[in-house]
This record gives sequence, structure tokens and C-alpha cells, in this order.
Amino acid sequence: MKGAGQWVAIFASAAILAACGHGTNITNADAPSQAGTADKPAAARPAALGTPVAVTLPSTYEFAMQSAQGKDYKIFVAVPESKPPAEGFPVLYLLDGNAYFIAAASAMKEQSTFAAISGIQPLIVVGVGYPGQYSLNRERRSFDFLPPASSTGTGQFAALGASPGGADTFLDFLVNELRPALASRYPIDLSRQSLAGHSLGGYFALHALLHRPAAFNSYAAISPSIWWDDARLLKEAQAQLPSLTNAKPAVDLLLAVSPQEMSAYPDRSAMMLSGARNMQAILAAAPQGVRMQYQELPGENHISTNLVAMSAILRQASGHRR
Repeated sequence: MKGAGQWVAIFASAAILAACGHGTNITNADAPSQAGTADKPAAARPAALGTPVAVTLPSTYEFAMQSAQGKDYKIFVAVPESKPPAEGFPVLYLLDGNAYFIAAASAMKEQSTFAAISGIQPLIVVGVGYPGQYSLNRERRSFDFLPPASSTGTGQFAALGASPGGADTFLDFLVNELRPALASRYPIDLSRQSLAGHSLGGYFALHALLHRPAAFNSYAAISPSIWWDDARLLKEAQAQLPSLTNAKPAVDLLLAVSPQEMSAYPDRSAMMLSGARNMQAILAAAPQGVRMQYQELPGENHISTNLVAMSAILRQASGHRR
């Protein structure tokens, strides 16, 4: 099996790609003319497209925010159009907001309209992202999502494009800076705060759960990079079991992974799957403190899992369990 350092960049730089085509008018001198004759009317022309207009989602907003550490963030917010409950809306903090906010906001707005069927109640979706053109900022996210490295190997960290080490500072930003800023502007329920992350973001979600479980009342870790830093998260989960068992109030965890995370690299897929299964087995020993949903997503891959799991993420964040 290849070492994690040889393929870590694949996880850190995974991005959703979109393609856009542009047509040109082509005239063929040999083609028959569309002009009509006295006994044959002209062929109907297709209707022309009108002036293009940018598509926007109603009740969605974008803010620039700078942390106390001087780090710049791009914050996306989607607000339900329904009347807020007396206690305020629950809030989902979604990492890699540049990549996933639009999908999450669209899913929330549509499915919460039919909450009796979908199980998704209206909630505020907050995408936490970065300035710039990239959907995934490799350097910023690797620093924000990972704690200081404990192992002696440095190859896997260099491949990330930045030194790890900012996870706890980033968690402070989410809880102590971003949350109060949101509460000053929107009606939010401070007792229903959820965090969701994918890949390295999934690692961060588990890191927060293990070390500061009371920071959020529910967590979603999708395709988490548990392998990072010699799979230290598994050791930390085992060490934190006594405190998690007695955690009050209990927290919810959605843990999801595909058996085919990277189908072209079976050894890497196996490492991702075994990491998630091992974490599930450890945390299952603390059912009073961690109410876990574990899902395997066959047929999906490392790029698709977060989108496939989005409804489950929203359902948990809005307070509904199935």
C-alpha cells in the first residue's frame, strides 16, 4: 500500500468542475437556402435566446469577514423564507462553502417547503469559504482544518501546499466570532448549531467533536480523511471515550463514506473505508453521548459523496432523525 503522503494532494485539492460551451454561427455555402419561394414557404427559424440574466437564489447573501487573527473569509448565508420559530432557526455551518453552499441552499429551500415529506425543517445554511476564484482553496483549508502534526513524517504535510496547525484557532473563529455575528443579524437558535465537512473538512468535524463536543450539537463528517497524521483521530477517539460517554447533552453524528472513494486506486479506497468503519466502531461504544448515523454510499466517489449526503446533513441539522 502506498503511503498517505503520495496521494494526500488528491484529497486536499479535490474540486467540482463545471464546463460551459459557446457556439458560433457557421454558414455552409452548399447547404440549401432557407428562403422561401412562391410555392414553398420559408422554413421556420428557431426562436432566438433573449439577453442572458444571471441566476440568483432568493434570500441568499454573501459577506466578507476577517477573523481576529487577520484571516479573510467569504461567508455565504441562506435564510428560509418562512416565519422563524420563537426560538429562532437552527443553523448549519458548511465547510468549503465556495464549493457546496449553492447545493445546500437549494436543497434546504426546496425540501423544507415539504417538511412533512422530506423531514427537513427550515434552517439557516452558512457556507464558510475563502476569497478568490477557486471552489476549494487547498492552502487555506489544509491549515484551517488540520491541527498541528504529531508524526515525524513531513512529506504528506508538504503535499498539502501549506503547513497544518490552525484547526483549533479556526474552531474558535466559528464559535466565538462567526456565530455571534450571525446572531446579531438573524433569528438563530443557539441550542441547535450544526457543523458539516467533507474530506479534510470531515477530519475537522471529527476533531471538533472529539475535543470540544459542546461546540455544536450535531456533526456531519463525510468521506473524512481519518488516515491523516498516521490516523491519529482513531487514537484520540479511543482516549476521549470516557468523556464522550458522559457528554450532556448528547450530540448527533452523521458519518458517511463510499466503499469506492477512489475506484482507480483500490488501496486508497480501502484506507478511507477502514478509517470510517474503525471510527464508527469506536464511537458506537458511547451511544449515550454520541447518537450516530453511519452510512456507506456504494457507487459514489470522493467527489460525489458530499452532494449525495446533503439531504441527510440538512435533515440532521434541522433536528429530524430517521
